[in-house]
Amino acid sequence: MIEYEKKGKSFFKDLDKKVREEGFALVDIQMGQIKRPEVMPLVDGNPTHIDQLEGMVEKGRFPKEEFEVLKEKQAKLREDIDQIFLELRTSRRMCSRPSRKWTDSCSRRWPRTCPRP
Repeated sequence: MIEYEKKGKSFFKDLDKKVREEGFALVDIQMGQIKRPEVMPLVDGNPTHIDQLEGMVEKGRFPKEEFEVLKEKQAKLREDIDQIFLELRTSRRMCSRPSRKWTDSCSRRWPRTCPRP
């Protein structure tokens, strides 16, 4: 479980760096009982929801070409994040419960290697 926590901390640190290099920020969004990071483009140094940017484009306050580029980058980053979260979740499950093979192997060896009470 410690390995999982280290991997998770490292993941978020690296992810935040990558996202910032692309001109985005990670913002925690509450969805029911779950908190999930959302990727938002930085506009004038502030995280801005993509829907809000779209409204700015419609009003002529933000360049449409730049918006399209940001929208594509956001979709790619979101896809990467979803994949990494899936891997982290799988890793957490593997760390939190031993595999059947490991359990069967240990239970067969236990009587021979440990004295009986």
